Amino acid sequence: MSFISHPAILSAEARARLLLKGELLVQRQVQPMLDLCEYALNLSKTVFQPFEPEYAHQCLSITEYSNRITLLCKAFSNEKRVRQILAHLLDVLGIEKSDAFCDRFVLRIVPPEGGHQTDRAKKLWAHRDTWCSNVYQQINLWAPICPISRTRTITLFPDYWLKPIANNSEDWDIAELRRSRHCNNKSQYPTIPSLLEETRGVRVSVIAEPGDMVAFSGTHLHESTVDDSLRARISFDFRVVNLRDMQSGLSAPNCDGRAKNVNSDWFCRFTDNTSLLEVL
Repeated sequence: MSFISHPAILSAEARARLLLKGELLVQRQVQPMLDLCEYALNLSKTVFQPFEPEYAHQCLSITEYSNRITLLCKAFSNEKRVRQILAHLLDVLGIEKSDAFCDRFVLRIVPPEGGHQTDRAKKLWAHRDTWCSNVYQQINLWAPICPISRTRTITLFPDYWLKPIANNSEDWDIAELRRSRHCNNKSQYPTIPSLLEETRGVRVSVIAEPGDMVAFSGTHLHESTVDDSLRARISFDFRVVNLRDMQSGLSAPNCDGRAKNVNSDWFCRFTDNTSLLEVL
């Protein structure tokens, strides 16, 4: 895997070919991401006032912290302004909005080690997104909202791009997760599949500034990285499938995913919310 920082705008196809071969792309100071950082930070400050969002876990009970995070994440996902900014981002990426099928717009807060861990605010262990979605054209766009560090970011394991790692993806069921959450807000059903062996080899900690856009395939093995500092990590996730990539046969490899279902219904067309499942 190469870590490619590119100031030039690539075509959507050229970018997809790089990402679906395992490259990691970073585009610096992208205007839509700068706009998104400003908007998300202001929204976070409003929800957590009078406390600073990165330090609110020190000041609030776990129940109040969890409630405010739930409010923040739902507000962010539903904001028209967020959708407007992401429409601009798709233009920058050269992806036709009618071909863009997206998962939820996720504002993610990860407290430090020892901080409040809630269903919406916790470290995610090493995983491939495709163990869950089973859609191998999935591209992950990730961006820090506040400054990060090498020990407070996301980490990729490039040695596992073509190398299998033992996991329980065949036993994980999104329908069961949804049922469990519907019946119990404190569900113990795992959010994502789990590893059955320890990771080894090279670890790449992603370093980016607010306003930068990081792109990688959902097939990459990756995890949240948190430390024992006082600050929470606030970042943005945007998962997208370009219909043209599917139609042209572009795909990342699958070396160890054994999900029973293809969860293409996760992804909905940006323009009219039509499910990818209905289009295929």
